Amino acid sequence: MPGMDGFELAELMRGSPRTAHVPIIFLTATAQDVSRTFRGYEGGAVDFLYKPFDSRILNSKVDVFIQMERQKQQLATQLATVQQLLDANEMLMVVLGHDLRTPLSAAIASAEYLARFVQDENVANIGTRIKSSGMRMVDQLLNFARLRGGRVTLQPRAAELATLAKNIVEEYEARVGKGRIFLLRQGDTLMQGDGNLLSQVF
Repeated sequence: MPGMDGFELAELMRGSPRTAHVPIIFLTATAQDVSRTFRGYEGGAVDFLYKPFDSRILNSKVDVFIQMERQKQQLATQLATVQQLLDANEMLMVVLGHDLRTPLSAAIASAEYLARFVQDENVANIGTRIKSSGMRMVDQLLNFARLRGGRVTLQPRAAELATLAKNIVEEYEARVGKGRIFLLRQGDTLMQGDGNLLSQVF
């Protein structure tokens, strides 16, 4: 543009959304000057060349920077797509969490009845296990909702790791059968921690 040097033009291009992504290479016939070179890079240039320069090298540099810019745009598009998928997945989890709370509450209440009033010990144990699993699922849904709002806080209290792990093992054994998962306890497994979150980890 008339009355504007290369540095001012570069700053103008970087400040415009239409040209901010265009790679800028400075070509100059002046003597090499470190301060001018740094000024060019600070202005947004990707390279700064002094005459005499080889046209083949210049063409090669232009090709490289164009390819890099195309790859950058492709990555930005992929990132936007991934973010959309994450947003959709998050919304799905919220809907599922909301819709599952009522049936889970009913299942927990029924399991508690079995655990407290049924005489058969095996049935009572199954009721206790169903209640424990249901309550932990409710806790996980609540933790997910808190995570979305940035409100997840640890609630440390006395937690027996061996007991937490044993409960998880028993739940899996009810589905896959006994003898496929082995739990080995060594040393003191009592700690201060958030039992609900630790159970999710197990």
